[in-house]
Amino acid sequence: TEDKQPNNDFESIILSVLKNIPKENGKYSYNTEADSTVFHVLVQDEFVYLCLALETFPQSIAYNFLSEIRTRFQPEHFKRRALTAGPHGMKHMFGHILESITGHYNAIHQNETGDNINEVFEKIEEVKDAMTENVGKVLERGECLDTLLIRADGIKQDVSIICSIIF
Repeated sequence: TEDKQPNNDFESIILSVLKNIPKENGKYSYNTEADSTVFHVLVQDEFVYLCLALETFPQSIAYNFLSEIRTRFQPEHFKRRALTAGPHGMKHMFGHILESITGHYNAIHQNETGDNINEVFEKIEEVKDAMTENVGKVLERGECLDTLLIRADGIKQDVSIICSIIF
C-alpha cells in the first residue's frame, strides 16, 4: 500500500496511521487532525486490528472491541485467508461477524452513556421509596415497643402490689 496514491482524505489518513504502527504487540491510539476521531490499534502476532471512533468514545470499550475481533479472528482459516486477501477480501468470510460485534459494542456504549443514566435515576427512586417505607415501619415498631414497655411496667407494678398483699 505504500506505493499507491490515496484517492481521498480518509484513505490518506489511514495510510499515514498504518505507516506509523509499530510491529511490536501492543495497543496504540492515533488522533486524526481532520476531525474529532481516534484510530485505536491492537497489534498481535503481526496482525493489525484497527477501529475508528469518536474522541468521546471510551477507549476501554474500543480496546475490548478490538480484543474480541482478535479472538474471533483466531481460527487458522481466517488467518491464512487474510494473508492472501486483497482489499475487501475478508468481507464475505468475516463481514457478518464484524457487523454483529460492532452492533454489540455500539449498544454497550449507548447503554453506558444514555439509558444507563435513566436506569440509575429509576433505581435511586426505588431505593428512596423503600427507605421511606422502612423508616415508617421502624417508627411504628418503636411506638409499639414504647407501648409494650409502658404496659410491662404497669403489669410489673400490679404484680408487686399483689405480691405484697399476699405475702
